Amino acid sequence: MNSPSPADAGARGPLLFGWSVRRLAVVFAFAYFALAWYASLLPVQTRFPLFIWPADGLALGVLLIVPRAHWPLFLAIVAVTTAA
Repeated sequence: MNSPSPADAGARGPLLFGWSVRRLAVVFAFAYFALAWYASLLPVQTRFPLFIWPADGLALGVLLIVPRAHWPLFLAIVAVTTAA
């Protein structure tokens, strides 16, 4: 009868679709890089700030579903990918 609370579920067990945080982070890194690369090829004028990208919508969505304890990992992926 010791079931984990919903706040603990992502930290120790399956997070989304039975995926672990590590797997979600790897898929997120590749998807974020692909979307950032695609957005850099869009024919838009450079008047707009670079932080308004389709990849940032993905980052926001992931941050909304993962527990807050894992946010530094995903924000680090965003920072490294943006710098690359």
